[in-house]
Parts: sequence; C-alpha cells; structure tokens
Amino acid sequence: MKFTGHAKIKLEIYGIPENDVILALKKTINEFFDEKEEAYIKIIQWQNTLFAVVCDNMQARIITIYKTDEQTIINRQKSKRWT
Repeated sequence: MKFTGHAKIKLEIYGIPENDVILALKKTINEFFDEKEEAYIKIIQWQNTLFAVVCDNMQARIITIYKTDEQTIINRQKSKRWT
C-alpha cells in the first residue's frame, strides 16, 4: 500500500513510522466505507490511540490518517456516514 504526500505529512505530525501503519493494518480493529468521501476507513490502534486510516476506493493508497475515538466511530455509524 502506498502513502500519499498528505498521509506522509500526517504520519510525521503524529510521529508514526510508515511500517507501523502497515503492520497495524494487518490487525485492523474495524473497517467501514465512508459514504460521503467514497473511501474506505480502517480503524487501527497505535500506542493505545485509535486512528482512522483513509484509503482510496481501490484500497491501494492511504490518503490520510487521523486520530479518532470510540464515540466518533459510533456517531459516524449512527449518521450512516460510515457503513
């Protein structure tokens, strides 16, 4: 899986090595499809923090990564944004 330039910047901000994301994706906690952005969301855990990894439709590129939490995940499911 390849990282976009934006995703690489986010990894640098959070101090996460690319390889750690690749390894965490092998143990994905949950997966969703973002109806609004038409992208796949994979929830991973890194150093006891939940992150949403946003992948393109083909799941070949990581577009971005950001911190999330259980309440945000629940809210996005309730609103039907993440299915």
